[in-house]
Amino acid sequence: MIASTVQPITTRPAGPISPPEEVMAPAAYWLSDEERNWAPTAYLLEGDRLTWGPLWRFRAFPVAPRTYLHELRRLDLTDGKQLLDFCNQFGALGIHSDSETSMHLDGVRFAAALLRTLTSIYHLHETGRFEHESIQSWHWDSEWVAPPDDTVAGHEFFTYEMNRLLDGVTPMVGFGNHRQPPYTLLDVLVIQLFNDIAGGVTYKTCASETCRELFVNQINRNAKRRSRSDGTRYCSPRCARAQAQRNYRLRTNGHRTGRDLTT
Repeated sequence: MIASTVQPITTRPAGPISPPEEVMAPAAYWLSDEERNWAPTAYLLEGDRLTWGPLWRFRAFPVAPRTYLHELRRLDLTDGKQLLDFCNQFGALGIHSDSETSMHLDGVRFAAALLRTLTSIYHLHETGRFEHESIQSWHWDSEWVAPPDDTVAGHEFFTYEMNRLLDGVTPMVGFGNHRQPPYTLLDVLVIQLFNDIAGGVTYKTCASETCRELFVNQINRNAKRRSRSDGTRYCSPRCARAQAQRNYRLRTNGHRTGRDLTT
């Protein structure tokens, strides 16, 4: 039990875990007439269920660095189209390897909300504000995950849920027909969060008035996917450009107003 926010978060192992570069998730396949091979199809949205059809096999999805922080925290959990697009890009979050042909979007929503809440708790702990600020003020996920905002109870929630999620990525052995299930997207994202915790990473808050999201490195959306951190105030070049335009319009309007007053 962590009794005070001044105590550091400890991890075992003390260093980072090497996450896989891709995850495997069930996806529907169809037989291409031209090449006579099986090709994956996109997930579909039928009502409030994510579906992939009766003929499926595991499909590989590449995972970008800090997906849990950059892409996941920007999702509108009430927007089924956004959730569908996220799953088609990164894999079905919250899906189980034994799922058959579909899953309810609530499974995606809960997994996303849990990861976002754990990230917020870690951030508030590291900045010493967990005693004074409720986790609900950091995200809008209380409909799905509502941890107690008492300091001790919040830390207990954090350690319990992190350890429960990390249980799926511990080393395993087996004999005979034993088969270790493939890593899911949830497994890989919790590894990413664990590695930031083990490394004592400190999050920044984007200086854009319309963003204010947490970030570590500014991601440049190009082929090399280079990142910057030193002196960076914005989570992305897009946010930096948008804020620069707002500041320019504000200065221009202020200048015009002042000129009008003097004429």
